[in-house]
Amino acid sequence: GFLGFRELQFASFLLTSFAASEIVASMFRELDSDSDGLIQREEVMQGVQRARQAAPSVGGGPIIDTIQHLFDANDADGDGALNLKEAGNVGARVLERLQLRDDVI
Repeated sequence: GFLGFRELQFASFLLTSFAASEIVASMFRELDSDSDGLIQREEVMQGVQRARQAAPSVGGGPIIDTIQHLFDANDADGDGALNLKEAGNVGARVLERLQLRDDVI
């Protein structure tokens, strides 16, 4: 048969959630330069530097402040690093913020 609206909404949510988790996992692997399973603040800042080199308009002052705030807010165990679950929380918050902005979509 056919999918009802609620079924379609749910399927869309599942696909979006899966895609978001894959994006977060891929970014985590990219940022975890020493492959220890944790992203240190320094590794995040190195990632910002690489992004700046690739696209000079990326990573200005407000971006740095936002990254530092999200890092601190999601370092649940306070060890100064993000594990994959904590990084996933950051990814979810970033996606929520992007979805709220009209100019992104």
